[in-house]
Order: sequence, then structure tokens, then C-alpha cells
Amino acid sequence: MVFIDLDGFKAINDNAGHERGDIELQRVGALLTAIFGPIGEVGRWGGDEFIAVLPNQNVEEIAERSERLISQIEEDAITVKRTELRLSASIGIAQFPEHSSSIESLVQCADAAMYRAKELGKGQAFIYESGLYESMTQQVSMVNDLRRTVENHLLDFYIQGKYDLHGELKGGEVLCRWISGLHGVVSPAVFIPIAEEHKLDSAIGLQALEAACDYISIMESQQGDAIPLSVNISANQMLDPEFPNQAMSICMDNDVSPEFIELELTESVFIRDEKSALRALNTLRDHGFRLSLDDFGSGFSSLSYLRSFQFEVVKVDKSLIQGIHQDSKANALFNGLIAMLKSLQIDVVAEGVELESYLPFMEQADIQLMQGFYFDKPMPYDQFLARHTTEPNR
Repeated sequence: MVFIDLDGFKAINDNAGHERGDIELQRVGALLTAIFGPIGEVGRWGGDEFIAVLPNQNVEEIAERSERLISQIEEDAITVKRTELRLSASIGIAQFPEHSSSIESLVQCADAAMYRAKELGKGQAFIYESGLYESMTQQVSMVNDLRRTVENHLLDFYIQGKYDLHGELKGGEVLCRWISGLHGVVSPAVFIPIAEEHKLDSAIGLQALEAACDYISIMESQQGDAIPLSVNISANQMLDPEFPNQAMSICMDNDVSPEFIELELTESVFIRDEKSALRALNTLRDHGFRLSLDDFGSGFSSLSYLRSFQFEVVKVDKSLIQGIHQDSKANALFNGLIAMLKSLQIDVVAEGVELESYLPFMEQADIQLMQGFYFDKPMPYDQFLARHTTEPNR
């Protein structure tokens, strides 16, 4: 059983028109018939999906034919407004009775293998492996559970403090937490990528901003003043033209000045679309929001972004903090980076300060703010507020 799903078909339909999309479907149908028709049955499953039933065949040989099919599908290019569009395919292969003893579940196995091919980068064939369908089912369950959670505003938003060299609380970061009735405590490292893939990240970002404004309002009403709070914003959300007005509207509805809100973004937004990112950042700055470049020092970390846009804050990634008390090279790199950022008149937050032995090196580098487990772990807002009402200093 071979399950074929076209990659890039929607882009052709949207940009070249449905008539050209129909021509491409016919072309793929002809290629499928030529490669698989002589040894089995080929049909269109629906939309841009096809299926082939190939009895009495060797699975490795079918995988080779599938790779050849993908190469032939990719040969033709379509040019629309000087942009080249090219069709490809992800293919899943399942075998009877090794992988399943029923037709329905065999199709599910081939479908799961196809999705695995997509996860591995698309444009390839993947033979079903034991447990893959169960894994895919678990993932689908998690996606649906997360969607219900987001739609019903059931995520939790914790706070982690930001402290100066004297250990005094100067700010905080709002961090999303998901405690699922089905899946237990799910790490942000697991559910945030799922949210981004399934376009739930924008809703989560807006809810985090609402939580930050709510927390600031409570602090002001109970203590007379408040600390600024930062919120993580995904690349998808930052590139949404509606986001600056949405963010401003949330602040106005909660009677919170945007100056109390710091929006943290990673450099992935620039890699996606630098011009649109700069336009969005300038609009947000005009509204009064503080802007922070997060995870600096990890991944690509192009210094050109600091030149293109004047961030108020840069958060130095914890990977640059680790080991500075033991490794002279790590310490030299850290101090050089901090000196450069200070020369650009950018405030610095050091992430991942987990040990007391880091503190003398933070003082040596004249770090303004620190964040990490040495000071506190992320905690529910009521616990955070209670701690800092009764314990203003560490």
C-alpha cells in the first residue's frame, strides 16, 4: 500500500490558479499510472492525495519506484510572477500483513508513514515502522487537546523574576505552562513547536499578553506600583499585520501602559521576513512597547540585526553563561559580548544564572538584570506575588 501526498500543491493552486492545479494533478496521475499501473491499481484518494495497491511486490523495490516518482514529479517548474514553483511528493509505504492485517488499518499505517516522510523534510518516501501509527495517534490527540485548551483559555501563565546585582526584583517574564488532563504536565519544548505548526501560537501569545496586563493591574491595585513584565512573541505572530493593534488594544482594555510590557522575539522572525519584521517592530516601538531580542548567542545570532534595529534589551542565552566561572575562554567571550552590547547602549539580561558562583562574574561584567534558578523558578502568579510582598529582597 502506497500513500502519496503532494507537497507544494496549495501554492500552485493559490498562485497559478486552479486550472493549472488541475493540469498538475493530471500530470501526477499519468506518472503514477506509468510507474505503478503495470504492477497494481492506482487511484486518487482525494484532494492532492493518491493511493496505490501493489500486490506481491518487494517493499524495497516499491521504495525505489517511489523515489523515482518523486524525482519525475519535481522535474517540472512553474514560473509565476518571476517566482519558481515546483511540485514534490511525500510517500508512505505499508505492507500486508507485516504491518497490518486489515485494509483500513493498512491505509492508516501508510498514511502515518507519509506524515513521517513530511516530518523528515518532505520530498521522500518512508516505509512504515512498528509503533509509528500509535505515535501519530498520540500526536493527533495532543494537538486536539492543545487546541481545546487554547480555545477555552485553560493554559497557565507563570512568572519568573528578573533581578539586579543586589538581588532586588526589577521585572519578570510571563511563561506559558500546560497541565493537560490527558497528557499530564507537557513541557513548553514539546507543545510550543506543536502550537506553531498548527497555528495556535498567535492565540497563546495574545493570552500571555492578557495575563501580563492582568498581573500588572493586580500589582498596582495591591501594592501601589508594578514591575514590568516580558512576553514571548512567536515569529508567526510578529509578522501578523494585525498584531501591533491587538497588543495595544489589550493594554488599553486593561488600563496598562505599553511601557510596562516588554515583547521578546528571537532572530527567526528576521530570517523569515526581515522587512516585515522591521516594520512591525517600528510600529510596536511607536506604541510604546519595549523590545527585546531573546536567546542571543545561540543559533545564527547575526550582529546585523542589532545594527538594523535598535533593540532596548538583549537577553544573552544561557549557553554563553554556563561555565564562565571555570573556563577562561567562556568568560572572555561573555565579557566581550557584554562590552559590545553596552557600547551599543543596549540593556542586557543574563539568562540561566543558576549558581551563586556566577555572581562575581556578573558583577565584573556589570550586568543590569539576571534571570535563573539561583533567584527563583517560574511559579504561579499568586505565589510570586505572595513571595515578593513579604520578601522584597532575596
